[in-house]
Amino acid sequence: MTRYILMLFLLISYITIYGQVSSLPVKEISVSYNKTTHIVFPTDIKYFTGVEELIILKQPLSTILSIKANVKDFGDTNLNVATADGKFYAFKAVYSSSNTKTSYFLSKDSIGQETPAKVNIYNLLHIVLPNPVKYIDYGSDWIDATPIDNIQNIVRVEILDESTEPTNISIVDDKQNFYSFAVSYDKDASDFNLVMGEPKQTALLAKEDLTDYSKEGIMQRLKSHGRVIKNLGLKKNSIIFTIHNIFVADNKLIFRFNFKNTSHVKYDIDYMKFYIIDKKQTKESALQEIEYAPLFLDNFKSTINGKEDNTYSVCFDKFTIPDKKNFVIEINEKDGGRHINYKIDNRAIENAQEL
Repeated sequence: MTRYILMLFLLISYITIYGQVSSLPVKEISVSYNKTTHIVFPTDIKYFTGVEELIILKQPLSTILSIKANVKDFGDTNLNVATADGKFYAFKAVYSSSNTKTSYFLSKDSIGQETPAKVNIYNLLHIVLPNPVKYIDYGSDWIDATPIDNIQNIVRVEILDESTEPTNISIVDDKQNFYSFAVSYDKDASDFNLVMGEPKQTALLAKEDLTDYSKEGIMQRLKSHGRVIKNLGLKKNSIIFTIHNIFVADNKLIFRFNFKNTSHVKYDIDYMKFYIIDKKQTKESALQEIEYAPLFLDNFKSTINGKEDNTYSVCFDKFTIPDKKNFVIEINEKDGGRHINYKIDNRAIENAQEL
């Protein structure tokens, strides 16, 4: 009898301890159709999910999630995020047509302030930062915000169309400083230069002159190396794409590619894209591409005529590929279907030659 009483006691204790159900605290954020909202996490994002029909989620940097409404006036929806420190976050995304809360910093539990920026179609706006630009996002397609060629810290904003709908620009520099600008159209605007902080130089020139490993130095060294890699590449739709070499030089990673057109139909390259993505693809991970922009290309041709090939080099800032992820080289044909999508893992990077 005593044994049965003890078993009953243990069962009740188990239900009491393990049967409790609690809810995560939910943080409310504002989202809109014409502005992009960003959440900055203390550590790297490992997983995120939301209702794709209502919100567009992207991970432009390892600790930053961007959110934009996919439709107007949807009310509210939820999204969840898991980070490298083992935390799981719950958010309630509320649609706000006049959204002014577009940046959330979880490490400080604070909301960023937007700097007003007036623009019009007759002038270009320049935003000068104290440090090199790492990431840019603009919330609507009536503006275009891009870094200036060979200058690291200045963003040029061009107006493509007059608009009465405000939008925003978000910029992150290489010191992880986050800048948010509330952009509105004003035909009478007069100030078209925004200087943030106190830049040591108004214009920080691109760092290409790195002693012997400058752009020109790298290109000269490439000429003295023949093909070493024999097992990386693919053949598809009369196109042969191969990786001949991977080099490392002074914190730079250089790939030498060969693109061969075995057909008589010329191949016009619409664009090339380089990014890291999960090896196992899910609906959520498809949105988690981390794109890498080349520093420069050498001997690249955008048109490969029939029965011709092109050997060219692409230089990046040095990187490695995390476990369970691939580096993807994507080449798309203009007005055609002979697209290339080739993946490599970190073993290829680890075997890079010193240049």
